[in-house]
Amino acid sequence: MNTTIKINLLRLLLIHIVVMSTLLACSSNENDTMRTEDSISNSVAEMPLMADEGFASSPPVGRSVSSKSASISVASGASNSVERMNVRTSNIEILVLDVQQTIESIKNVTNQTGGFVVTSQISGDESQTGWMSIRIPSSKLDTTLSHIRNLSVRITQENSYVQDVTDQYIDLEAELLVLTQTRDTYLKLLERAKNVEETLKVHQAATNIHVQIEQITGRMKYLETTSSNALITIDIKPSTNPESLVKPGWSPNETAKDAIRGLSEFGQNIVDMLILILIFSPAWMPIIAFIWFIIRRRRIKNQSS
Repeated sequence: MNTTIKINLLRLLLIHIVVMSTLLACSSNENDTMRTEDSISNSVAEMPLMADEGFASSPPVGRSVSSKSASISVASGASNSVERMNVRTSNIEILVLDVQQTIESIKNVTNQTGGFVVTSQISGDESQTGWMSIRIPSSKLDTTLSHIRNLSVRITQENSYVQDVTDQYIDLEAELLVLTQTRDTYLKLLERAKNVEETLKVHQAATNIHVQIEQITGRMKYLETTSSNALITIDIKPSTNPESLVKPGWSPNETAKDAIRGLSEFGQNIVDMLILILIFSPAWMPIIAFIWFIIRRRRIKNQSS
């Protein structure tokens, strides 16, 4: 168990001691206070965390906690007795002839292996592309990847990752055990509370512990799910059929329409230019006439000389 977990466990024990001290200080009757202190000490002394044999039925981790010494011990080599929990993730990018058909085929394989589709989407009109993410049993990962490879014309990219989360799970187990037993102790103290103030304080402490228990339980379930079900993300792109000599989507009718459309636009541009010249003629005709007059006059002088 790492240092952070040990610190958390010690912190929980300190909180436990502070709450009990507060309850004892709030008692109005000295005799009742003494009896409460004795009962609390007996309750804590009877906690399963104090007994080494209480952990004999839990093979993954051996640990003991003492309220007097606040010491925590973890059996060495405990992780070796636990089945390794590996989170496996694979990403693959493929080129296919038919994107829609490939996606349907992958969905069928996923259902057959006992998995499920997390995300599936198709984008584009003429040239469709697809993207999928699926979860399948980890034992079926290699078989499923092999099937996806067989559906492709070419594999452009593929990578896989493995993350060992065994130590994380063991630490969460240990923390959950301590929190559960601390909560049970608070519940026993709640039954012995003498007034409303004691009841509220113990109830608040028990509630805080319960929230932590729920968070740890959720994290453990997530690790169990992700380690037992591998995640595969597939990027699917279209590939041109190498046996086809004609580009997909080519049409002679469309080519003819494009040519006629271009010719029409050229004719329109010519007409527009002529219209502009005619409209602006009052502005440029005098200038052209003056230039022509000057040139003609020079020619006459040259001829006479």
